[in-house]
Amino acid sequence: MTGIPLIEARDLIKTYGSRRRLIGESHPVYAVNGVSLKLARGETLGLVGESGCGKSTLGRLILGLEIADSGSVEFDGSPLARAGSAEWRRSRARMQMVFQDPLSALDRLLPIAAQIREPLIIHKFGSQAQMNKRVGDLLNAVGLTAAQGRRLPGELSGGQRQRAVLARALATSPDLLVCDEPTSALDMLIQAQVLDLFAEIQSASGVAILFISHDLRALRRVSDRVAVMYLGSIVEEGPAKQVLEAPRHPYTQALISSVPGVGGLSPNRILLRGEPPSPTQRRPGCAFQPRCAGAVHACNHTAPTLLPVSNPSHRVACHLLHPGGEPASIARPVA
Repeated sequence: MTGIPLIEARDLIKTYGSRRRLIGESHPVYAVNGVSLKLARGETLGLVGESGCGKSTLGRLILGLEIADSGSVEFDGSPLARAGSAEWRRSRARMQMVFQDPLSALDRLLPIAAQIREPLIIHKFGSQAQMNKRVGDLLNAVGLTAAQGRRLPGELSGGQRQRAVLARALATSPDLLVCDEPTSALDMLIQAQVLDLFAEIQSASGVAILFISHDLRALRRVSDRVAVMYLGSIVEEGPAKQVLEAPRHPYTQALISSVPGVGGLSPNRILLRGEPPSPTQRRPGCAFQPRCAGAVHACNHTAPTLLPVSNPSHRVACHLLHPGGEPASIARPVA
């Protein structure tokens, strides 16, 4: 990555309060625990991990929709403005989010074209004629017709609604899209069409995309780089081909080995023991240690840091590895 990144997050930490009982001691839930990442203009970074690992929270922190307990986010070389401020509202035109459930993200009583027009009105895009043309161009860009633009969300299919959500997110020509599981509610055929649409729009507009998903196949299709998240921390990050075809962290290997192939699940599938530790009871050392078959003494008391393995762009947080080292096992690549 050369030049100033579009997004640079440093050491982000976000905790929430929880209670074990109706009346009892409050314990912090570590949703994001010291995450740093960069995203360049025109790049897609895939963020993957189990449900509850902190992916969605990280996306909201990057957009300024939530405030980190500590750490910082820079957008286009400047600190992200305080949420709710006039500067932050202006910057929202350059940062948009695509949500998982398009029906809940849309106003069910408002025609699609009117909803695409809303951000243009908010950010004072231009005259009525200019907004009408922009709405028409956006509908066409995402594969919807003018007639579909006059319909209510409930009159469209799931794939069409996701296209409408994408058109609305693109209305102000943003530099960044944060996409939170944008294809998980769609069937396989529609997923493929929407993923192709993301690639086409990125190629035409140069928008950067943070693509949050638990679907490794979807990430492989759209991502330039992949970051793997476990219990609030990034455990592996690098070029998509390297991470998905030659994973180094034991957790990444287990994730990839669980992806079914043409003949079903691989006989070499890695089965993780136990359950993820409670995010309210963080232990010293590596968070993955209780489930790792190759854990060593250092895993019990020292948290690993992201270090380069095969090259400077491929980093892994694991005591079993060192620069140039080999993992205990290699899972098969994602088909």
